[in-house]
This record gives sequence, C-alpha cells and structure tokens, in this order.
Amino acid sequence: MSDFVDVIQRPDNEEEPSAAPADQQPAGPRGLQVVEASVGIDSNNQQLLHPSKFSLLLTDFHRLEPITFSEQLDGYLYVCDDPQALPRIVVEPDRVVATGNFGQLEEGCSDPRFTIFGNEGLFFRYVLALLEEEHDIFNLHACALYQPDDDRLLIIAGGAGSGKSCFLMGAIEQGLQVLATEMVHFRIDEQLTFFKGSLLDNVRVANLRYHYPRAVEILSLDVPVVETEWTTKLCVDLSDHQVDADTVVNPEILVVFPHIEQEAPAHILQPIEDPRLAIKALYDKAAEKVAGPVLLYESVPMPPLQGPQAAGRRLKAVTRLIDSPHLTRTVSVYGSPQTCLEGLL
Repeated sequence: MSDFVDVIQRPDNEEEPSAAPADQQPAGPRGLQVVEASVGIDSNNQQLLHPSKFSLLLTDFHRLEPITFSEQLDGYLYVCDDPQALPRIVVEPDRVVATGNFGQLEEGCSDPRFTIFGNEGLFFRYVLALLEEEHDIFNLHACALYQPDDDRLLIIAGGAGSGKSCFLMGAIEQGLQVLATEMVHFRIDEQLTFFKGSLLDNVRVANLRYHYPRAVEILSLDVPVVETEWTTKLCVDLSDHQVDADTVVNPEILVVFPHIEQEAPAHILQPIEDPRLAIKALYDKAAEKVAGPVLLYESVPMPPLQGPQAAGRRLKAVTRLIDSPHLTRTVSVYGSPQTCLEGLL
C-alpha cells in the first residue's frame, strides 16, 4: 500500500485550494450535488459528517456543492452510529442506510479511502450509481486530457498502477488541458457530453523527481525528500491547467488503454480494431468503481447498490460510445513514463 503526503503543494504567492463545500454546511441534514446527482446525508453522530471526512472525495469529483436538504433529491444516505450494533448497510430504492459502530470503526481504520466518505467508499459509489440511474451519466475509471485547438479528448482508461498519472504529468509538459484525473463522467444522447472531474492527482514522488522535472517546474511543486519515494504519493493540484468549461461537447475522441512500466524495453502503440474488444475493455472501466466489490473499514462488505438492469444500461452506453462517430481511435499503449504519449498527439 502506498503512503500519501496529505498536502497540496502550491507556490507561496497563491491561495490554498478551497476546501470541499461540504465544509461550509451546518450540522444536521444537508444536501450535496455532485455533477448532476443530488444526495441528502444525515447522521445521529455529526462527527461522522465532519468537513475532514469529505476531503478525499475531491480526488474523485470536481466539486461537492451544498444544496438544500429536501424530499426531492435523487437519493439519501443515512448513517446511524450504534456502538452496540454490528455494521449493516441496507440499500433501498431511494436511500442507503448504514447502521453500526461506525464511530469506533472510523477511529481504528487504517485506510481512510475505504470509509463511508472516503474516495473509495460508500458515498462515492452511491453517487456513481445515482448518476447512472437518475441522469444517464456513466463513469469511467480514467483520466481525460483535452487539446482545445483540435477539440480532441484523450481518455486514458486504466486502473490503479496502469499509468494514468504518467499521462497527466506528460500532458502538463505538452501543454494539454485536464478534464479529469480519476473518473470521467459522460452522457450520450442527442449529443456526447463529458463532465469535468477531479483536478487533483496522487503522483509518486519518484515519478515527479526522475521522470517529470519539467512538470514539477511548471506546477511549481516542492517535492519532498522521503525515504520511500517509490511508494509515497504527493497530492498534486492541476486546476491551473484545467479545461475552461465544466463540460466538453462532441469532441473528437481517442481512447487509450495504458500499460506503463518504469523499465519498458520498447514503446508499442497497438490499434484495437475489433470493437468487441474495445467495448469489453471500456465496460470493465465503467463498472469497476460502481459495481466492483469493496470492503469498508477492512471488515464491512458493501452490498450491491444497483439491480441487474444497471449492467445492461451501462453496457449500452459504453457500446454507443465506442460506436460513436466522434471516436476516431482506440489503442493500447505499452511504454515507459517518458514515452507514454508518443504517437498520440
């Protein structure tokens, strides 16, 4: 497991990045909008809703906007902290209810990502489910890079360790804009719309120091000296290089499936000619975060948040994306951090 440097390095003459808007909300029931999904949250233990609990979500989503808690929201998440109860998560048609000793679990948790409001946790996955079910917005485990002069979007679809951060740092050095670092949200109907995602990225200290010194200079980063530089990650703010608008509509699309290795002996860019293979690979990235198994607090299995129909809708959306006239290339890339963008720009 990687260590994390829980700080965003910025120049001394710039303001600190703003905290999640959830920080600004008073205690009690509250609402949040994420992309287009609206979620009500409440708990009998308000410490579970402390502003610090939401900070990791900014590595998943662009923003968490406070909205009024009402009966017209897309869904609701209720957390009942009962020190005497074993943890239980119940999924209902319009709400998720988590009951158990969550206060104790929060105190003893070794990995804050897999908590209720962690960036791999219950709220994150519930939002993805609501985006699909209520708004036909589907979510790829990917980063997205934009070339405004060509109106061209590169979708780098890969899981943990595949090399997304290498493409992001390379993009900064090449002058591309960032639409999303971790989750790419899209809707395809009369037009193809991509929504801005997170602008924060956790990058290995060693990658920054040895492979992307120009990006370090461009981003004015103060890279820390640590003994475990290959496992320690620095949370890097890329907002100065973001796409201007909150959406990109009908761009030319290139989908890339990366496999980046430190000592790759060659750079191989392979077109994926069979659309069935492309659909399978992209469907895996669309299902990974919303439908994959997850264990919260190292001990609480999270039940499925959706019924079987959701998989069919997701497959249909991915198929339409691969079949879209806006998609010009689908490729796999095997290479090193220094060569990952070769042949793509």
